Amino acid sequence: MSDTWRLGREVPGEVVPGRKQEQPQQAVYGGVQAGRGRAGRSSGKTVTEVAREIGVSAEGLRNWVKRDAVDRGQGVPGELTSTEREELRRLRRQNREQAETIEVLRKAAVFFASMPK
Repeated sequence: MSDTWRLGREVPGEVVPGRKQEQPQQAVYGGVQAGRGRAGRSSGKTVTEVAREIGVSAEGLRNWVKRDAVDRGQGVPGELTSTEREELRRLRRQNREQAETIEVLRKAAVFFASMPK
């Protein structure tokens, strides 16, 4: 196997060092279910053992389980759910785009105001 990432190309499904890997939604859901079920106190298994069984990092599984608890309303008061986080991300993007548009319009107004009549 060659180091294709060094050539600037990636092979689909290949792990590229230093790049965050996106997890399919089904894997995330399965990881959360496994984390809740198998890492419970009654199973005697640690989060690391469960994560190794399902093929994810232990920290990733902890984050998934925590995010799931928040989304079900069992998180710390004031913590944003996934839906709220997505809306906040969308609104910040929209705000940034509107600020850029306003800046362009301001510069255009200054330009046209300085033109001789």
